[in-house]
Amino acid sequence: MQVVIEISKEVLYDTKQTIEQATDFAKSVTALGFYKQYGV
Repeated sequence: MQVVIEISKEVLYDTKQTIEQATDFAKSVTALGFYKQYGV
């Protein structure tokens, strides 16, 4: 399964994150939500 996440430049500026940091965070939050929802 693949999930495409687009993070706007405004969010990166507001959070002072690099695209890599924001993507890693988004991946971990998405995975956590999936695992909690499906009880994996």
